[in-house]
Formats: sequence, structure tokens, C-alpha cells
Amino acid sequence: MPILYRAMWKADDGLHPKPGAESCHLGVRVGDLAVVSAEDEDESKYDVWVGEDRLVHALGGGLSVVPDDPIHLPPWRRPTWVNGGTNKKIPLWKIVDEMLPSTVAYRETFESREYRHGLIEPSESVLIDQFQESLASTATAWEEATEI
Repeated sequence: MPILYRAMWKADDGLHPKPGAESCHLGVRVGDLAVVSAEDEDESKYDVWVGEDRLVHALGGGLSVVPDDPIHLPPWRRPTWVNGGTNKKIPLWKIVDEMLPSTVAYRETFESREYRHGLIEPSESVLIDQFQESLASTATAWEEATEI
């Protein structure tokens, strides 16, 4: 049961991460294949791609997180209180993967000696709006991390 970390802006209530389809929000950035080809676009701008059917798929991308220790975040997303972090503005949040609804699943995507990364993805093929709603529904389960 890994603890998942992500840097996200606070919602207006100041208690939870802010939902949305932008960087540092509780949601994914969507690339639309009906508008632009995935090969023609900078992949790093988007977390998932949808076609005309507006579906996202399990194992097809999702919300970027790091497991177990925020040291795995890039330095610009890592708070200054975490070794080598330079992020002074965007709060760090954590959630235990067991708190995720059944509509989404955590998958570790990369592990090396120094770095780990994972995604919170849809559990099955769903419309992008349903996936965004599933992610947003986790807002109250995230806790602001102020120490490791």
C-alpha cells in the first residue's frame, strides 16, 4: 500500500487539492487526436490522449504521482523541506493508494535506484469526463504533506 505524492494547487477551500485539467491540478491534461496527431505534438504537454470516441483506457496514461517518498519528484516540484527541492509555492499532497476508488488504479511505471514514478489511471475504458470526475472525487482523501 504505497503512499502516493503529487504537487498540486490548493482548492478555494484551502483544505484539498484543486481539481482541473491543468498542470499541478487534480486531473489530467488531455490531448485530442481529433485535433492534432500525437506524433506532431509534444507528448509532455498531455497526460492522456483521446480520439473521437472521447475514451481513455487502462494502461493509457493518467495522473502523474511518485510512490513512498517525495524525493522521487523532480526538484522543481519537490518542496524545499525535501532534500534538494526548490518548490516554494505549490503544496505537496499525499494519498494512500487504498483510498482510491475502484474506477481508478495506481500503476508504477518506472523504477530505478534513484527514481520512481507512477500513474493513477482509469481501471477500464471510460469517457474522459468520467475519468476526470473519478480523480476529482478523491480530493477529500488527499492530505497536505508537511513532512515525510
